[in-house]
Amino acid sequence: MDERAGPTQRGAALCHARRHHFAGLFRHATRRRGRRRGRLNIVEWIAAGVLTLGAVFYLAGTVGLLRFPDVYSRLHALTKADNLGLLLVCVGLGLLAADWQVGALLGTIWLLGLLAATVSAHLIARHARHGHGQATTNSEES
Repeated sequence: MDERAGPTQRGAALCHARRHHFAGLFRHATRRRGRRRGRLNIVEWIAAGVLTLGAVFYLAGTVGLLRFPDVYSRLHALTKADNLGLLLVCVGLGLLAADWQVGALLGTIWLLGLLAATVSAHLIARHARHGHGQATTNSEES
């Protein structure tokens, strides 16, 4: 867009970009979700609980990665807990989203995370099985 364009042309271009490029993905930023006098409604409380539970599962997966004795149990703990944690975080954010497009995007993010974790865990386990990795216990590492 030309810098010398008048306010009418800039406004028309902005309206066109909002209508066609963004497709309503950012409408939730201007919409009020039933808040009265700073209090949270029930959906926001549920979303906060689900987000907190997702963070707890991420923490459990990290603790499992550090505490379990061999490669296979570490991978199992990490992939299971992190996939559930990512699902809960996406559900919590989806509850706070105003549009279904944001929920669809969060679902896609979860599916891609699930696929990436599964493939990477499989490759690491296969590499360890063929003798390239050490399947040691914590007492042997020290």
